[in-house]
Amino acid sequence: MPRRFLGVGPSLLCRAAIMTAFGLSGAAAEAPCPLCAAADLQAAVPQASRRSAYALDASWETDAGALLKLGSLRGRPAVVALFFTTCHVACPITVETLSEVDRDLPAASSVPILLVTIDPQTDTVSELAQCRAEHALSGRFTLVRGALADTQALADATGIAYRREASRLVHMPKIVVLDRAGNVAASFPGLRVNPRDVARAAASLEAAGSQVASAP
Repeated sequence: MPRRFLGVGPSLLCRAAIMTAFGLSGAAAEAPCPLCAAADLQAAVPQASRRSAYALDASWETDAGALLKLGSLRGRPAVVALFFTTCHVACPITVETLSEVDRDLPAASSVPILLVTIDPQTDTVSELAQCRAEHALSGRFTLVRGALADTQALADATGIAYRREASRLVHMPKIVVLDRAGNVAASFPGLRVNPRDVARAAASLEAAGSQVASAP
């Protein structure tokens, strides 16, 4: 079994230590994953495509073994991030941040948090299910795996840069908030993301849509 990041569960102190160890501050906080990303990845960050993520015609396998079409989320904002379970630095921080986003969202919110693996060969359904269990992720989270081409299409739609190399995956940590149509409404790159900002962006989109729906 691959060595997982999932037992790490970094605290804020651990996060600060990682940031200090790799000299990440200010603009450098938006740099690629300091351990597993190439230095030139930031220059290759794609502009988010004009295609809605909810319009992508792909079927994703969830950690529960069910099939998910992103189109089923249409009408709701969503929080999305790419990750993989054997990443040892950036991904643990991203998952911890998203757990805080979960806690900061209103209890009545129906905003889903979608974690999409960029390593579906390794991250099987059982691996993703173990990820949920070890991080005690709530029902707001959905962990999914899909075909490599579909994963790349979603990365392009959300403006999240990653690539596969011979012996590693290179990726830039980023959390995005999709609007009700599946378009990128807010983007939070790097390792110094404030979870309250992410939660606020998602909750605002949800509230705005509710007001429109209830207007006479």
